[in-house]
Amino acid sequence: YTLEKDIQLAKTLPPNEVTRLEYELKEEWNEKMIMQLKDQVEVLEETTDILKEEIKITSAMIQDGTEADAMLDELNDKLEELKKRKPKTTVIVKEVEVSKKRKW
Repeated sequence: YTLEKDIQLAKTLPPNEVTRLEYELKEEWNEKMIMQLKDQVEVLEETTDILKEEIKITSAMIQDGTEADAMLDELNDKLEELKKRKPKTTVIVKEVEVSKKRKW
């Protein structure tokens, strides 16, 4: 058993045909995954902006000795909203009938 024999055998076999349905399912899955990733990136960017603002407020409080609890509470509320909005990842599984006959 060698890899070379498998390669030679594979060269003699007809190419696998990708059915239209298979192609469309893959394209649909790719599109959904891209949209989910886009949503996740937006949530991460918003979270980063809120955390930067919290750091700025906390830094100002330390330097000034002032209280800004209301501002921090508001930012924490925004973070909680983002957690609720976090997109869920879903996997699509669809059964596709494949012909067992090979064209030689």
